[in-house]
Amino acid sequence: MSNRDIYGRDPRIMIAQTANDPFPWLIFARRLVQSAYILDKYSEPNELVKDVRNVARMCAGMAIECYFKAYFVASGNTLHDGEKQKTFGAHDLPAMAKAVNFSVTPKQERVLYYLSMWVRIKGRFPAPLKPQDMKIHPDDVHTYPYQEHRLVWDETSDDVCMEIIHEAEARIAQKRASLKS
Repeated sequence: MSNRDIYGRDPRIMIAQTANDPFPWLIFARRLVQSAYILDKYSEPNELVKDVRNVARMCAGMAIECYFKAYFVASGNTLHDGEKQKTFGAHDLPAMAKAVNFSVTPKQERVLYYLSMWVRIKGRFPAPLKPQDMKIHPDDVHTYPYQEHRLVWDETSDDVCMEIIHEAEARIAQKRASLKS
């Protein structure tokens, strides 16, 4: 059995080329940001709005994950060797920011913790997979993520999320420009 596709190309090379180029990560990040915006802003007020906004925040968190991967490869690093992709934890955005050397403020880090929770659980599943996923932030003593009043997410959190996205876009553009020169 051959490892080649119907055109005779080695898929491992194609995967590595795509994963190690920041542009596809940027495209997916921007698609996810747009999806989050549409879900959040154009949801009809009803009992499902809260759930739809959870999905919107999941999309925003996944977008930031793509931005971090774009930043990583734009910095000249290899994300995929053709066999295996480098992992940065299970959708742990603060850990991923540290791993790819994307510095964040304490306020941004807290928003990243919340977005991680939406990516891992709240935007996808009705219940956590593991008991430790019930804890949202390291400073929280114990938190049940499905009690909305326990989540400190407001308009300023949305602003901080967009701040991270805009900073990622700018930093990636800067890295790409420095690699070209």
